[in-house]
Amino acid sequence: MTNKNQSDRYNGIAIVLHWLTVLVIATIYLTIYWRNHLASSDLQAWVGIQMHMSLGLSLIVLLTLRIVWRCSCPAVKTNRWANAAHVLLYIFVFLSALSGGLSLAEYLLQYGGKITFFLVYEINFSQVSKSLQLNALQLDIVSSKSETAHLWLGRWLLPSLIALHSLAALSHHFVFKHNTLNRMLFRPLTNRK
Repeated sequence: MTNKNQSDRYNGIAIVLHWLTVLVIATIYLTIYWRNHLASSDLQAWVGIQMHMSLGLSLIVLLTLRIVWRCSCPAVKTNRWANAAHVLLYIFVFLSALSGGLSLAEYLLQYGGKITFFLVYEINFSQVSKSLQLNALQLDIVSSKSETAHLWLGRWLLPSLIALHSLAALSHHFVFKHNTLNRMLFRPLTNRK
């Protein structure tokens, strides 16, 4: 696995980070769907939201790694529209994760400030909530506005951007024959030039 992008292909680390991000985002949607529609007890709902929050925290770390990697190893050359679309995806995925965390500020302060990270390790966020409160931020307003943003981003904007990103990659690969998918796959689909 090379650590430098080639002109026509992403390097192995960029590919792994991309597909890990896809997996984490898909699992985030699955956990919240399961919690809201399939959980049949309070315990199952609690497990669902703990997993959702754990994955959201993991997504912030993963996005940070992706941005650091992309800055240290510039991306494959694409057109300005593709670059703009990638920047928008980064921004809105990060805002979704951040707004999800901020929507819990009041809850975390009132109920001990703990998230059970992947059902194994408790992370205490009560100091974060207290510092928000000390900085004259009304936690109920922060939580309410953040929850609205999180729901809007998660239900409408991100699925739309992800669908457009996927459709663009597929159309560039199969319709315009740019071999776009081969740039982000471990093994090329075809050897077309």
